[in-house]
Amino acid sequence: MSHHRRSLGVLALLAAYAWVGCVAQNSIFEPTILSPNGSSVWTVGSVQTVRWDNHGTGFATGKTGLVALAYFDPTATTGNWGNDYRGQPLAEGFSIADQVVNIVVPDVPTGNFYYILMLDAANGGSPLFTIINPASPKESTANITFPTSLSISSAPPATPIPQSTQTSSSGAATSATAPSGSPTASSTPTPTSSTSGGCRHIMERGRVWIFLPLLGFAAAAVV
Repeated sequence: MSHHRRSLGVLALLAAYAWVGCVAQNSIFEPTILSPNGSSVWTVGSVQTVRWDNHGTGFATGKTGLVALAYFDPTATTGNWGNDYRGQPLAEGFSIADQVVNIVVPDVPTGNFYYILMLDAANGGSPLFTIINPASPKESTANITFPTSLSISSAPPATPIPQSTQTSSSGAATSATAPSGSPTASSTPTPTSSTSGGCRHIMERGRVWIFLPLLGFAAAAVV
């Protein structure tokens, strides 16, 4: 009986450790991007502000983020719709607690298939919005060519937004209409999460009530 009880205790400890590991792995903050939103129209070369809402949480304190341009390729016929320039961020190293960062709109074709990704310690995406390139009039979908690299310019710093003054109703993100022929992507695109499927299942299903009692049982069983 003692051996059986000790074995159960070891298994319980392993399960508890797995849950603790999932908590650490899942420490990616998911802010709501307020701007750009579905009605935003940016012009190439202009300074624009990316704004988000931290929802009053303290997790963002001391965390830094990365903002990258992404797009749904209207020329794609199957698969590989979503593309991004995360390797050439528009801004990086800024404080997520600021809830705002300025960027310079890069030289890309005119279109309504762009969105913003927030990565690093954060994980979020804006609705689709429009970028206008005065030097590149809107062409037929078949003739659009996206650059393989971007020329990134520095933008002046933005004034941080105190949490108490930031609300989702101020410039709230609205659904964007995906370009004709593109996949259904009218709401917020979902960036690739670093959380594994098993951990995501544990965290999203709220199985904390299982693992915490197991931890207590394990402590009693192995001694």
